[in-house]
Amino acid sequence: CRKTLSEQANELRIVNQLAEILAMTGRSDEALGILEPVVSHAAASPRSLVQYGKLLQLRGRRNEATGFFQRATTLYDSGRLITSDDLAMIGVANWSLERFHDANRLFREALRANPDNLEAEVLWGDLFREKHNRAEARKSYSAVLERNPKHVPALVGMAKTLHGSVAQKLLQDALAVNPFNESALVALAEIAIEDDRLDRAAAYLSRILEFNRESLDARVLLAAIAYLEE
Repeated sequence: CRKTLSEQANELRIVNQLAEILAMTGRSDEALGILEPVVSHAAASPRSLVQYGKLLQLRGRRNEATGFFQRATTLYDSGRLITSDDLAMIGVANWSLERFHDANRLFREALRANPDNLEAEVLWGDLFREKHNRAEARKSYSAVLERNPKHVPALVGMAKTLHGSVAQKLLQDALAVNPFNESALVALAEIAIEDDRLDRAAAYLSRILEFNRESLDARVLLAAIAYLEE
């Protein structure tokens, strides 16, 4: 990403990718820094606005984050958005603003515009799962896994709708594809804590902190383990 940006400084897709990588590896300050000039423009993309808002949330700047999510939704209201990717990101913005019905509608629109938008399908499944509709969540994850059995977010999402050895198998499958997937490691740690295997849970969480020292989930669960161990 950095090499590409040294040659094409205004390639916004690469800027977004680099910011995502930085955020996933505990460098949120740097991610905010490279996105800040992008979101300062009126023509900022929905993905950039949502990414920036999510980073602000991570850093506890919730009121500021709300402003960027609202900016993304106004882009949709203006009728400027046409791509499936844009619609999905507006869905995430509405979800972040707790406008769940709007988010549901936008994910549906995104998939109507492009049925092969696997990211939108997984996001829709995640929304269903958060709202405790596991049956619909599984439909979304299954639709993705039928196309790509190694799609890590879908594997992790599906695992979170299941229990026991079936869930653990899906999470291990996800880690076989990407050993650094934080969501899979957190889910395995949660299962280990429920099974009173605290040492194993701590090992999963320590792996996360090796590549993302800013992981709030890992820190919270390590605190939970410390509490359980008095």
